[in-house]
Amino acid sequence: DSLIELTLRHYQYDESTEEVGPKSDLLFFVIDLDRLQTINEKYGHAAGDKVLVQVKEILTCVFRVSDFLIRWEGGAFLIVARFCNRSAGPRMAERLRKAFENYHFELGDEQSITCTCSIGFACFPFVIEKPREYSWEDIITIADHGLYVAKQKRNAWVGFVEPTASLTSDSIDNILHNAHQLLTPGDLKI
Repeated sequence: DSLIELTLRHYQYDESTEEVGPKSDLLFFVIDLDRLQTINEKYGHAAGDKVLVQVKEILTCVFRVSDFLIRWEGGAFLIVARFCNRSAGPRMAERLRKAFENYHFELGDEQSITCTCSIGFACFPFVIEKPREYSWEDIITIADHGLYVAKQKRNAWVGFVEPTASLTSDSIDNILHNAHQLLTPGDLKI
């Protein structure tokens, strides 16, 4: 919670300058390995576990030591990139997608495979002009919806980068609850 509050303080309205404070976003990335179940079935669960262990190597190359890397569930991971500019989200997502695509996962016995990932991401605060409108839990839900859409194509990412105050609460709530029906894979900027 202190990280969230610190981020929100950066967005407090400064009456003396009539501007929002410095841009210091949190970017929430939800990453899921494509076809992990197929790897488990073809090479065994021990091979799938080896792939999951090696994911950390990719994540530490793309993200900073100060970012949070969390094993989420199954073959999914949650990354919280701290104090970034939201405009870096698409670049980071593409860098991560390529890092997975080009990585050779070692299974042992001189055997290696490639494995892609799908990525959904969203920025906190979600709407700069209304920084307290949506919680960090909402942002994870939105990123997860982006992941759902990216998984339809695989080896893709979908991100919510620049929502503005011109979006109505109903539009954003629709994204929160039905994004998987509204989006297509690729670079999405709202």
